[in-house]
Amino acid sequence: MMALFLTSLPILLLIFWVWFSTRTHRDPERVCTELLAGCVISVGAICLLERQDAFPDCLNTILKIVFQVLQGDSDAFLDLTPVDSRLRGAALVLSVLTPVMTAGAVFSLLCRRLPWPVLLPRKCHIFSTLDDHAVMLAQSIAREEKARFVFLRTRREDLSADLLLQLQSLRFSCYPYGEVQLFRHHLTLRLRPLCMYFLTENSEENFDRMAEFLDQAQKKRLFLGMDKPEHRQLFLLSETTSSPMLIDYLRNTYALPGAELRLLDRYRAASLHLMKTAPLYEARRDGPVRVLMLGMGQVGRSLFRTMASMGVIGKHAPEFQLVDKDIDNILENLKQLYPELQDNLTVEKHSCDAQSSKLQDVLEQNSFDYIVVALGEDERNLRVASALDRYYRKEYWSGKRSALPRLCVNLEDETKAQSTRRIYPSEGLNPWEPGFTVFGTDPQVFSAEVLLPRALWDAARSLHALLHERKPAPDWCEYERRSSIAAVAHGAAHVASVLPTDQQDLFTCDYSALAEANLPMLKAAEHLRWMNYVRSEGMSLANDRIWGSYLAPLGSHVDIRGQLTPCLIDSTKLDALYEKLKDRLTGRKYSFTQHDELVVRNADLFAWHWMKKAPAPQLRDLPKKSP
Repeated sequence: MMALFLTSLPILLLIFWVWFSTRTHRDPERVCTELLAGCVISVGAICLLERQDAFPDCLNTILKIVFQVLQGDSDAFLDLTPVDSRLRGAALVLSVLTPVMTAGAVFSLLCRRLPWPVLLPRKCHIFSTLDDHAVMLAQSIAREEKARFVFLRTRREDLSADLLLQLQSLRFSCYPYGEVQLFRHHLTLRLRPLCMYFLTENSEENFDRMAEFLDQAQKKRLFLGMDKPEHRQLFLLSETTSSPMLIDYLRNTYALPGAELRLLDRYRAASLHLMKTAPLYEARRDGPVRVLMLGMGQVGRSLFRTMASMGVIGKHAPEFQLVDKDIDNILENLKQLYPELQDNLTVEKHSCDAQSSKLQDVLEQNSFDYIVVALGEDERNLRVASALDRYYRKEYWSGKRSALPRLCVNLEDETKAQSTRRIYPSEGLNPWEPGFTVFGTDPQVFSAEVLLPRALWDAARSLHALLHERKPAPDWCEYERRSSIAAVAHGAAHVASVLPTDQQDLFTCDYSALAEANLPMLKAAEHLRWMNYVRSEGMSLANDRIWGSYLAPLGSHVDIRGQLTPCLIDSTKLDALYEKLKDRLTGRKYSFTQHDELVVRNADLFAWHWMKKAPAPQLRDLPKKSP
């Protein structure tokens, strides 16, 4: 009985040690090392039980057995005296398990410490936090590519059951230390292509953590040998107005080879996605597009800026009517942040509640083509959207209205969004069913398609390279990045401005020839779109004195730090401005008008490439300048 107990004791101890190690952490190197230590301790404990009367001899036996086991001399280990024959069962188990654990520890050590090709360079996505949004983004990425996911500063046992259930489909690991410590523990990450995401809800915390990591990466030379931007991509989620300036500061301060920093804004991403799925030009009529916005919170302000930056639609700029309880203060803040945003825009404000009787008067006195409901709460958004849907159905059946608006409702909860889509289809089968679009849900926004539109980014890089005749540097400034993205994302809008009014689908005809035939008008539309865009970014017109002081050190027609540009003028005056400033514009080959023309001639191709995921477009060059 005692022999059976002594034989099974090492096995029980090892099983307990495996359970304890895997529950405490998931590092295979540490698990194998602890199992090896458990085997040695088990041998010592059994020998001590057998040799209680001779402790010094027992100690010598323990040391002898340990050295024999570590050297793999199992025959000498099994050749015991008759007194020690009761240990034969334990010896058989340990002689098999201990070399296996030793080999596992050595192999794990080599995999962790040696570079490729010992460990294949599978792409790794590292998240600074583990919450619902990070898991949603990881699941979206996993559907597009095979990769490894790492979540930091969260232990596995601290996770909720729902979160663990969502993580089952991912190849993931959880580590309770920070970004720099991760690189120190796993040296092969230095040669892996990886993406790092700073996705906490606190924008300042994201900036601080990224700055700390970049500082350590520069000192420890973590990115040594990486010269391709796609090898090191760092994404930072932020919602503050000073974010572009701060991300440019990080790019200029920590110029790391092969590292590209990208600024993410969930509200901007949701706005661009809405304009892609339900663009304004689809709602146009014979006149301007009339937009009613209910709620001017973060979602409403971002969407207002995006729609205002799209320029002319059907030869007219959109007309906005804004409804909010605190609309006066909101517009005043917008005026301070974006001084010229409302220039050339028709904006009417209504200080009232979206569920008050005053909104009924606004609906009866005006006709709208596009209505956005973004009141900050899903329940309120649903109630108001349902009331608007019933109101316009009655108006249509009574013969008071011949056309119904598109309703766009902001919902964050996916369950409510799915129920809403079943009740109110996006495209009604009958004329009395207006378009009902749900946008801004968490699974939608925190997806690779919306938050990380890589096709759009690639097209923006191509457009930037085409304009500047060189590929953009990894540290190209946030204005140039966003300006190129806007030119591609809004390409469909300003190409649609020259199409016939009865053309509903931009991509059903050969619009290239149509754009060539209407090039002067398209150039003016693109320049107006660009002016609206830079206004939505907070830029203002610079006078001659200010422009002269900023131009010399920059060599560009836009001052990023001062938020100034001299090009907020009519497109017909650009050539005269260029002639006035061409001596100071060193290294620029084309005039401002020609730059606009170049954007216009290729924006349709980039828009097609992004929206249809077509192959890379063949760029059309500028026509040769006549003598």
